[in-house]
Amino acid sequence: MLNINSKKAPLWLLTILMVTILFRQLGFSLLSDVAIGLHTIILLLFSLLAGHYYSKSKTITKSDVLSILGIAFSSLFLLWDTISLILLTVLLLFIIPAVSKYRDNKYTRVAVRFFSILSLAPCILFLLLTLIFTGFGATSITHNLPSPDGKFLLVIEKHDAGATGGSTEVSVMRTFGGQVQWKRRLYLGRWSDEPALQWIDNHTVNINGTDCSIFFENAME
Repeated sequence: MLNINSKKAPLWLLTILMVTILFRQLGFSLLSDVAIGLHTIILLLFSLLAGHYYSKSKTITKSDVLSILGIAFSSLFLLWDTISLILLTVLLLFIIPAVSKYRDNKYTRVAVRFFSILSLAPCILFLLLTLIFTGFGATSITHNLPSPDGKFLLVIEKHDAGATGGSTEVSVMRTFGGQVQWKRRLYLGRWSDEPALQWIDNHTVNINGTDCSIFFENAME
């Protein structure tokens, strides 16, 4: 059983949390709704345990400060992923009051608190916007094109946002074992766009006359 009073506990908890968030940002996700639910609950528990440790700890070490800064900066760049936002928001809500316990350097403490608050504000804003607009519009796949080797799938998704407009997204995806999916967006345009797609080879596609790698490049948006 994990002891949240151990100095190793936050390191393990934060490592698991941040590695998972990193994989989500790289485009990996679970396909099963049950697996997604359980995974989210487990990560939320980890986030609560790490936050609880910081709130109860009498001192904050330099390594803790570096971890907190990493969390704060991460939240500034992960605004499009709802689950990551929830986890980071929970952590930051615990961490901000705990920073006052760091006594080594006044300026460092002020800086950590500033960046934590700075990153918490957009987290909460985007979460509220996500909750407000959930259920509006619809998404449909209008075209899909498998790669020559059959491992990847190029899809066109239409995101109809109703009166607020919409968008057309071209993404490449691959499924591993029927449970884990990797997905990367290659093109984003207006809802009325009809992009022309063609596979050049197993790892290169042509979108509207522009060649791009499915791993490293995007077509013009």
